[in-house]
Amino acid sequence: MRDYGRDIKLKKENYRKARKLFEEALRLDPEDAVCRYHLGHLELYDGWWHKAIRQFQLVLQSTSKNLEPYHYIRALCSSAIAYNQLGDPEKALRLLDEAKERDSERLYRTEIDNVRLQVNVGKKRMWRKRIFLLIERNKRSYITYEEACRLAEEDETYVILDMRRGQAVFHGPHDSVGLPGRLVKLLRYLLEDAPKVKRYDAILTNVWEDKDTVKKMIIS
Repeated sequence: MRDYGRDIKLKKENYRKARKLFEEALRLDPEDAVCRYHLGHLELYDGWWHKAIRQFQLVLQSTSKNLEPYHYIRALCSSAIAYNQLGDPEKALRLLDEAKERDSERLYRTEIDNVRLQVNVGKKRMWRKRIFLLIERNKRSYITYEEACRLAEEDETYVILDMRRGQAVFHGPHDSVGLPGRLVKLLRYLLEDAPKVKRYDAILTNVWEDKDTVKKMIIS
């Protein structure tokens, strides 16, 4: 059951139960840094990047005697993964440098280097000019990614639709939500040369290859 068959469903159920236990434990003892460490990794597993970062920040700020050196090192590595997913590889690399400094005995160097490799590969694929289209009522303008992040943090009515890596992720003030591949393709097509109206036949040709598929999706 661990490796075959219904393994994915079993894992999801186990993660759900684990989350419930850790959240209950933190209600009883909000200072339990080890619980926050594990809950942070559950948030990371579910793709809740902002929540994961907040949990790991609390771990890194803690002086609990129950924390071992590896808790801090892995919290830094996991935070780096989350920041990289949010489109901030520079922050991710700084966290990995800090993890490397903490790993004085080089016990976790391979783990740190593996995360660094993921960040560097993603960084090379990013656009050189990180420009985002700001869409407001009757107004369109271009801003940098950093400006988009700051705007979304300061005003909860804004969200970021990040489509730079062949996928689409909505980043709000608290959470991030990924969109399925077909919807990414549709959004990308609709946003090209916006606000030009897209004809149904053109959408059908560029996004879906047969009409029945569209009908089934609309009906369902």
